[in-house]
Amino acid sequence: MPFSRIAAAAFVLLTLAPSRGPAAPATAPAEFVHPAAAWSLGLPAGHGARAFVDAAEVPFHVITAEAGDDPAEFKAGLWVYTIPIPTDDQLEPALLIPLVSHLITGPEPRLKLAADRRAPADLGGVKGIVVDVSGRRAKAGEWRGQVVIAVAQDHCLALHFGGPPEQWDATRELWLKALRTLVSPLKLRSLVAVPPPAAPQRPEDVKRLLLQCTPIVYVDGRRDVKDEETMTPVGTGTGFIIHPDGYVVTNRHVVESRRNGPVTRLGYDPVRLEWDKDLGLAPAAADVIGVSYQWDLALLKIRGDRKWPRVPLADAADARAGDDVLAAGWPVPQKFGRDHVTITAGKVLGTEVDAGGRPLMVRHSAPTRPGNSGGPVYDLNRGAVVAAHFSSIFARGAGAADPLGEYKPLYAGGVPVARLLWEFPQVAASWQDRCATIDERRALVAYFFQQERFGAAMIESRRALKDAPDDGLASAYLYRMYVRQRDTERAAESLKSARKAPESTFASTVFAAQSTLENGELLESLKWAQAAFALRPNDWRSTLAFVRANLATGSNPDWALGATSQLLPAPSAELEMYKGRAGVQKFLTDARVVRLPPPRPPGGQMLTDTAIALERSLELWPVRNAQACANLALLHAIDGRKKKAADMRAKALRAGPRDVDALLTVAHLDLLQGDGVEAMKIIARAQDVEDKPFGRFLEGWAGLLIAPTVARTDRPKAVALARASVALMSDARDAGRQTWWQAYAAHVQTGLTGR
Repeated sequence: MPFSRIAAAAFVLLTLAPSRGPAAPATAPAEFVHPAAAWSLGLPAGHGARAFVDAAEVPFHVITAEAGDDPAEFKAGLWVYTIPIPTDDQLEPALLIPLVSHLITGPEPRLKLAADRRAPADLGGVKGIVVDVSGRRAKAGEWRGQVVIAVAQDHCLALHFGGPPEQWDATRELWLKALRTLVSPLKLRSLVAVPPPAAPQRPEDVKRLLLQCTPIVYVDGRRDVKDEETMTPVGTGTGFIIHPDGYVVTNRHVVESRRNGPVTRLGYDPVRLEWDKDLGLAPAAADVIGVSYQWDLALLKIRGDRKWPRVPLADAADARAGDDVLAAGWPVPQKFGRDHVTITAGKVLGTEVDAGGRPLMVRHSAPTRPGNSGGPVYDLNRGAVVAAHFSSIFARGAGAADPLGEYKPLYAGGVPVARLLWEFPQVAASWQDRCATIDERRALVAYFFQQERFGAAMIESRRALKDAPDDGLASAYLYRMYVRQRDTERAAESLKSARKAPESTFASTVFAAQSTLENGELLESLKWAQAAFALRPNDWRSTLAFVRANLATGSNPDWALGATSQLLPAPSAELEMYKGRAGVQKFLTDARVVRLPPPRPPGGQMLTDTAIALERSLELWPVRNAQACANLALLHAIDGRKKKAADMRAKALRAGPRDVDALLTVAHLDLLQGDGVEAMKIIARAQDVEDKPFGRFLEGWAGLLIAPTVARTDRPKAVALARASVALMSDARDAGRQTWWQAYAAHVQTGLTGR
């Protein structure tokens, strides 16, 4: 869930001594730029900016003319919260008012937002609203201000300015003038950008550049996973050089961790590069610098200080259907050889875009094969590379139109250059390293991590360790990313380093509980959660880790309800979701609900408390909160509100197409409503992501519901289906430790088989 990643990332920042900057503002530049280039703002004369972390665990910047190192004491200024949101979610600023309200009133409970009196904000090209804020701050006294809530492409901004009420007119004029200079986000410029040619380039004019910049990538694996000296080849791919220092782009699936029989590839093991034999270049070793989680991209760095030729890059938004393209790569070296780059020609077929109009994939017709992965897609009309090839859709059909052999692609796809720069912004021409302290570096890592920009976060984590080799928190972040990429050996080393450092022992333990949970290692997650609880039994973070692990392993919802009730009313979307989820589970178990309507109506207080918790969770995190949506759909159905249940079910499927727990909750709802066919479809989607015992139990349940229909036309088949379904339910119930749903499942199975 996005909000769980934010909680896990942000709480580490709270364990730091905040990056407060100098005791008094230094001579301020005319403009302040967010370290991740999320926004820039013209600074009023005499004002400076510095970073802090608030009690709600959110990093923020304060722009003020005052001296001091405690933001609670500043009598006037601008507080800027930069909150990452998923890149393809389009939000209305008004939906973020509850979240922003908690950011402001959490540390200053006597401030009030006039949420019912909001107006459009004048922020140039950034969409926003403005809300009045007034009251008394604990240390700074009476306050009058406004908060501007704006939604940019990949984050939302909460810009809260104000000061003493008697100075309001001047304060408001000062900050509204400054906010009209806001730019968000800042556009990343390619390192090598060229204007489009007057006429399309000829293939022969760019062939040599593609030969120079397109190496084959040899990937090795370990025969002994603990011994780097046991490397053996496991595959090949293609890359292309984008930076004179030797940065090379390829696909994630070329280098990612995997098992090939007895050989294990670890994603951050080095690779070998070779070039077209006509160039006479010696092979080179390259390190894997970062691997994207959201995109099929990886960044390599050729070892050494040599300067390299590189391809020009262009925004795929400028590519047009019908443009001539060249795809360079090394397809199936066993068939086409390892001596020369293969270059094929085709056309741009179109560009797929997200809800905001940004390119998601460039479709082209240049023939490609396995081995082309990661190669450049060069647009001759644009005079630059517009995408990194990553996949092909094939149809049978050999012939002269297909120079690579027996399969003719319907189309091929490439990751747009803009996504490459977004995932690895450090290689963009406009990137500047603005981190002056280790704390600022950690905050930048947290920001990238919250956005799931793991490539950028990996680069900054390594920079932090280069500056401070014993920094435990940087090691903790590396551990989280290595685990996500299943590089087990480096993950173990990073976790060991993180747990050695006193400032990161607790943080890394909680990270371990979360990481093992995400990887499906439920009992291991519970072990780490117990260790965190032992370190800090009164810390809500350890309790949250324990609640996560216990609910994931199926513990009694009564315990989870008690634990979350003790933690609330902390403003946490995740905690509210868990409270609501536990309430739904408790009712299903206590009432032994096999079908809807339930045998007895839910109690009024239970229904109210559970609904409030789930709705609060959606208020605090309105994007991708699929589990809250799914459990609220189930709750509405239990209460007989079919229309609301259907609406929330649809929202859950949109918000979490790969959220296994949300999908299984939706399938559970379908089964309670007697729709085994639809439930089976949803269960298949969930089990394709992660095979869970509860999913197998629901699959058996669906099979028993479908069997009577099958019996109308094929009784032997229906009997076989029913028997297989009963066996599946029984096996699932016996899997692992005792869980809350096993007693419930036994009742369900008895009721179904009795029918």
